[in-house]
Amino acid sequence: PARPPARPPARPPARPPARPPARPPARPPASDDYPRLRQALLRAGAWDAWLRLAAEAPPAVRWAGLPASLACGLLQAQPAVQQRLLDAWLIDASLTPPVLPPAAQRLAAVLALQLDRHRDALTILAAAPDSPAQAVGLVHALAGLAAAHIDRLPSSPKGCLPQLASDYRGLLLAD
Repeated sequence: PARPPARPPARPPARPPARPPARPPARPPASDDYPRLRQALLRAGAWDAWLRLAAEAPPAVRWAGLPASLACGLLQAQPAVQQRLLDAWLIDASLTPPVLPPAAQRLAAVLALQLDRHRDALTILAAAPDSPAQAVGLVHALAGLAAAHIDRLPSSPKGCLPQLASDYRGLLLAD
């Protein structure tokens, strides 16, 4: 008698494809890694990544030891980048105790003046330690506020206030 054809051996049920292991959640950089990462991003002009890195770092480390290249680069950065950084500084400046070192305060004040945010410059400079740099910054901020107010008056000629002879960007050079 003929035998029925043999059945092929049964296959095990198909398994779903293996999932790749879950990525661990992003962690803020260690404080000793932060300066190197920050410097590399600054050199590359990767402002968005630099701002994200700054947001993840602890406030005490975030603004410590700002390189001079940051000041030079920020004065030429896009206004949107300047606005975002200034907003971050204003938040950190409001912490108790404030975490902005003097160099960061001066840079924040210069950005505020450059962006015509004179009230913010006053806020930053009022919290800064007394120094000639602080005094110069306060004069520029007050002059900017006065000029903006006078220019809005219907009876005053535009630009009736004399321009200050000093350059507020000199605040960056102060110690």
